[in-house]
Amino acid sequence: MPVGGHLDGAGWYGTQDMAGNAYEWMTEWSKPYPGTQYENPDHGTIYKVVRGGSWSFLPYYTRASHRDYVLMSNVSDDFVGFRCVIPLE
Repeated sequence: MPVGGHLDGAGWYGTQDMAGNAYEWMTEWSKPYPGTQYENPDHGTIYKVVRGGSWSFLPYYTRASHRDYVLMSNVSDDFVGFRCVIPLE
């Protein structure tokens, strides 16, 4: 979808397009949340965090708070992208 294509879905801060088109690739390495018992030797080394869900997954996962991971060697999938951010001054 084009950027800004769903004005009725804007957040209360006025944010738009935070979920649904493509997972947003993050700079952080995927690691278990603090306090979890889950262990995976590959976390923190080959998986990057993605957020926001995408068109190719169930609607439940299409939300800004959804966190998943992708293999760094497979980041060129059509459901993973990135967001350019300009800090406010």
